[in-house]
Amino acid sequence: MDMKWLRILGYAGLAPFAATAMGHWAGLPVDRVGLVYGAVILSFLGGIQWGSALHASAGQRERLVASVVPSLIAWIAVLLAQPFASVVLIGGFIGQWLFDRRHANAAQWPLEFVVLRTHLTLGACVGLGALLV
Repeated sequence: MDMKWLRILGYAGLAPFAATAMGHWAGLPVDRVGLVYGAVILSFLGGIQWGSALHASAGQRERLVASVVPSLIAWIAVLLAQPFASVVLIGGFIGQWLFDRRHANAAQWPLEFVVLRTHLTLGACVGLGALLV
């Protein structure tokens, strides 16, 4: 696993969260843009569990369910108005992070990846939370 590129691309993926937060604070109507981006990223995180399920000898059903739930949460969130949309997405990010942490050893994810996921989840939640202020 090339952690250098995972870090570069992962942190680059936080740029839209930061940009929409700054735009929101500047009074620009960018909330929906940030919410849709958050929904896309939350859906993407479910794909990590889908891929892990392909290589798992046990717990495949649980991982497959966990791979679809983030997309459903994201879909519901984009149908909601603020502040509910941000709160649902933040809850989805935290829930997915908790699931990923619990299954990281079984998935044989390196500690560096788990730490990166923690940073990225925190960044996404801060960015979405900024849309509430």
